[in-house]
Parts: sequence; structure tokens; C-alpha cells
Amino acid sequence: MKRIYLLISLFAAILLLFSCGGGGGDEEEPTPTDPSTVFDLAEFNAIYAGKSYDYYLTGKDNNGESWTMSISSLIGAVENIDGVEYIPEEILLETTYDPTNETVTGTENHYYSLSGEPVYFNLSLSTGENMECVAVTVHMLADSVLIGDTGDTTSYSCYDFYDLNKTTIKMISGTWSVENANDGYAYLIINTVTWNLAGYISDTEIDVFKIDASGNIISLSITTYNADIDRTVYLSTS
Repeated sequence: MKRIYLLISLFAAILLLFSCGGGGGDEEEPTPTDPSTVFDLAEFNAIYAGKSYDYYLTGKDNNGESWTMSISSLIGAVENIDGVEYIPEEILLETTYDPTNETVTGTENHYYSLSGEPVYFNLSLSTGENMECVAVTVHMLADSVLIGDTGDTTSYSCYDFYDLNKTTIKMISGTWSVENANDGYAYLIINTVTWNLAGYISDTEIDVFKIDASGNIISLSITTYNADIDRTVYLSTS
């Protein structure tokens, strides 16, 4: 999948560090979107130098406590690494647990092939965690979709960045779907899970992009659950 907006690997890792204690709304009487509407995702999927996005999300967890999150991304010029050319993307993220003002920042660097397939990414957190994830099975999101379409997202095998043996410690995979958001809009939903080798699911995340027919992002909401601390967090741009 091109430009999967892979947030779970960073966001879920951040939530794990805090051991303490659907999409956007529609107007009344909305009109269901015509199911024959074609949603153009060419720009949504596009990877080119200078492309960027920024989000600021707020919300609460299942304990009613507030969280804030900022995400920014920038795609850079082609890089040559060990003789191979990649398209790089840097994602900067900051998550704050508002009651105590605890904040974790992170940097996630993605590398794509020149044809757009995700190859690998690495993650570095302000808490000291460093991880690298390599694409195992690549699934590409089509440049046009209809309501009701579904598919798989790229799966990753992850290991400690400094482990020369590259021993897998986590796996990441997921699915995507397109649902009716009414009034000419659709929800592009990315549902991702992270689990260890014993088959224990540690994190789940649902990212919901509300889009128009041209693939413009109207809003973003994130729901994430961390089993280790039994914490669900709901965040949205609106």
C-alpha cells in the first residue's frame, strides 16, 4: 500500500510508555453518498519530494482523561543508501497525556522504492526506544476506490534497531475499507494490529480518514487500544 499513513507503530509504542492511571460528525438528516461515486486516491497515494501534511488531534481515553497529539510529515528527495535509491519520508509526532503533561516525541523515517512500494521504516522515541520494521508482504492501495471496497495493508517484521541479528520482536499488519460517510464523502478506514511472536496482540489502531471524491482529507480520527495498560484513546482533528 502506498503512503499507508502508518501511525500505529509509533503511536502505540508511545501509549505503552504511559503506565499511569469514527469519523467526523455529519449534519442532521445527511444524504447517503451515491455508492457509484468513484473516490480518486491518486494524490492521497502520491509520493513526491516536498509533499507534506500536518495534523493536530485532541481527545480522551476510556478513563475520561485528555490527550493531545500532533503529526507532521515531509517527503524528501531521493536518497542513495548502500547503492539503492529510496524515496524518504520523515514523520514527527508528539503525544501528551494532559493530566500530568507527560510528553513523548518520536521520529519515524519511512523508505519507499522509486515505484512507491514501502520497503522499511525505522522508529526513534525520546524515551530511548529504537526499532526498525521491514516490509514482508506489500499490498498497494488502488488509485481509485468505491464504497464497500476492502483490502489488506502491508505487513512488517520489526526488530530492535541495534540488533545485528535482526531478531523479530513484533509483527504489524492490517486491513483497509471504504465506508459511506454521507453527503458525498467516504471514510477510508485503516485497521492495524501489532503482535508479538507468541501471537499476543499488544496494540490495535483504527485510523479513519474522511475524504471527498478527489481524495482530499477532510478530517482524521484515531482510536487506539493498548492491551498492556488496558487503555483506549480516542483522538480526532474535529
